[in-house]
Amino acid sequence: MGSCQFAQRQQAPREPSGADERKENEADENAVLEDDAHEVAGTHDPSVVTAVVKDKHEPDAVHHLISAAMSMAKFKGVVDVPEWLNDLVKRLWPKLSIVLKHKITQSLSTTITEELPLWLGPKVKVLNVDLGDGEAPRIEAICCEEITDGIKVMIAFNCACGLKVDMSVAGVPFGMYDGMASGCLVAEMGPLLGDLPLVGGVSIHFVYPPQLEYKFTGAGKITELPVLRRGVRAAIDSIIASRMLLPNSIMVALVHDDATWKLGAKNLKGVIRVTAQSATSLGNGDWSFIPGRGSSDPYVHVRVGSNTWSSSTVKGSNSPKWPTSDYHDFAVYDLSQKVVVEVLDEDWMTSDDSLGVLLPLSIPDALAESQKPLQLFKHIKYNRSHIPSSTQGKVQGQLQMKYEWFNISQQPLGQDVASAPGFVLTAKIGVLKMPANLRDSAQVLLKFGPRVTRSQSLDVRSAKIDAAVDSITSATVDIVRKGAKLGVDPSVLAEMTHLEPQIIADILADDRPEANEAVARDIANRRLAASMNFGSCLAVPVSKLADLDKTKVEIHIRGASKVLAKASLRLGIGEGLVWPPRGHEGELAQLLGDGTRMELDVQLSVSALMPGAPPVP
Repeated sequence: MGSCQFAQRQQAPREPSGADERKENEADENAVLEDDAHEVAGTHDPSVVTAVVKDKHEPDAVHHLISAAMSMAKFKGVVDVPEWLNDLVKRLWPKLSIVLKHKITQSLSTTITEELPLWLGPKVKVLNVDLGDGEAPRIEAICCEEITDGIKVMIAFNCACGLKVDMSVAGVPFGMYDGMASGCLVAEMGPLLGDLPLVGGVSIHFVYPPQLEYKFTGAGKITELPVLRRGVRAAIDSIIASRMLLPNSIMVALVHDDATWKLGAKNLKGVIRVTAQSATSLGNGDWSFIPGRGSSDPYVHVRVGSNTWSSSTVKGSNSPKWPTSDYHDFAVYDLSQKVVVEVLDEDWMTSDDSLGVLLPLSIPDALAESQKPLQLFKHIKYNRSHIPSSTQGKVQGQLQMKYEWFNISQQPLGQDVASAPGFVLTAKIGVLKMPANLRDSAQVLLKFGPRVTRSQSLDVRSAKIDAAVDSITSATVDIVRKGAKLGVDPSVLAEMTHLEPQIIADILADDRPEANEAVARDIANRRLAASMNFGSCLAVPVSKLADLDKTKVEIHIRGASKVLAKASLRLGIGEGLVWPPRGHEGELAQLLGDGTRMELDVQLSVSALMPGAPPVP
């Protein structure tokens, strides 16, 4: 991993004084981004360049953007990013907002239902999504670096578009408004080509969740319901995590070949084990009749990438100690991923109250701070370049966590499995074949018990598939039928029309007399398959090998709003903990859905974890 992450500076943000807090927003808005750029360029890899947005106009924006990024990736120093880049975003925003509106409406409706309890979920409806009349997203800073056969562009952005979502629960209207977002978006472009469009595709993701702000509105006390607020927030977080938070990404292919598809794949670097140890002098989350006798029921919530975990709850304690078995293993795909830790007070009637958050730490920084008491803060504030700039409201208490790194053993499982500190289930995902008529995006989900990890999301539809579907026209059906009546052999008809013999057979077997167009589209959609090469390596940490004998591994293919097909695969200890089983190498997983059948090239295996140091970036 390159060293050009905006949030990778090592100094901790200072706690503001009263005067600082009054000036904080103004200071952040007027931050001198050139200094940020020089510091990043000066303290990290010299091949890295951080660019600051300047006033400059440049035509032919799309090609210049790619060419400029390719030049910046090799430039040793600080360069300017022309203002035409923000002009381009501004001009594209009206069209882009239409696409985003459709995507948000589709995803939010489904995800809110999934996140809310069964008695409430079906009653919540998304009525309308409006991206508002606010400003288009603005690029605040750009950082570029070279990667294998491509370039990586990190974009710090702010979006104050004023997102508004109208919803209802059991017919009662409520919603959210003044939605704003900021963060650091990563775009990996490659493989590099010798001709237009210069790169084969673009993979887009977040290494760290973007900052989201919005307000609720609604009739009466509807929006005060903690379960509803939590459900909406969880749905929004889930949409981002499942689509764009590492190891997930959105892949936009400009050239459809295997090298392009593999650009979006994120390979496993190792595993970080996070253990909740102790906290001291936490605040009182629960009220008491006796002054000074309040307490809390604290637990720790941790996020690494798109995966989260909560520790057990220690009842009635302001200085809790968690058992040594209270840990969780997180798969790491990028060493710049952040470990985000929050302490919460468990409440059974209302939403859980925050008792403080730690400063987010990269993987190397977390390992360096292992088993050290760290100060809890009410909130971490970020500047325009998405760098932690200050803390808000130092809260009572400190938290001590333990962080351990494990590399993945490259040796087959042997007699030493009993001494291994843990294991990891990996799935190498290759080509997926699915019916072309689904016309949906596709994402592979690997599920083992409660743990889930996802591949990048790929678009099923392509110009090649559209052309193939269009090749089976009503005129083609008419020619085949008339030829058969004249006694022309089906093999000759297949050669004449350039169609597969099975498609010829389907046409002749369909006896609908005057529906040539319907027959053509139906046969085309049933017979032609979309093929995508994910080239991904998904991983799920496993505590005990015995769990693999008890629990099946599930593979789901998820579209934009629902699961399209799935399969259950068993890894037996006696069969070597691999799939396909020995002697069946090359076998494809058969996934079934509602009238849908798919085939997936997937190889499952289990490896032992080994204590060690993270790989050198």
